[in-house]
Amino acid sequence: MAKPKGKRIDQARAVSCEEVESPGKGNPGVKVTFAELDEEGDKLEGDYTIEKWFTGGALEYTINMLKACGCTSDEIANADFSGVGRNVVSLTLDGEGPNVAFVNAIGGAMGKPATDKAAFQRKMREAMGTPEPVAKAAP
Repeated sequence: MAKPKGKRIDQARAVSCEEVESPGKGNPGVKVTFAELDEEGDKLEGDYTIEKWFTGGALEYTINMLKACGCTSDEIANADFSGVGRNVVSLTLDGEGPNVAFVNAIGGAMGKPATDKAAFQRKMREAMGTPEPVAKAAP
């Protein structure tokens, strides 16, 4: 049964991580299998998987995903994925069976409130390439 596109799994833990190669080019990657957890942290039925690559634009995401799951930088550098189940993560499904689209550290996808409005506005203007605002005329 296909899962709804974008369905979120609030608590999951990686239960396995295997080295894979992409068809054709043989690029290195990992296939991580997750189990959904209930409120007490017990495994529920069904597994979810994601395959990510150590190449191009996917490299940074793949490393960050493995770190969110619990691997250290040294473990990743040595292709030792034994720490992959240390942390609980949240998943976003892609809607086609048990396939995972995104893996996030718990709390990692949520922003924190901006405490300095002027600094926030300056960062937004810089990001958008817009000039400094014109002072508003007094009423």
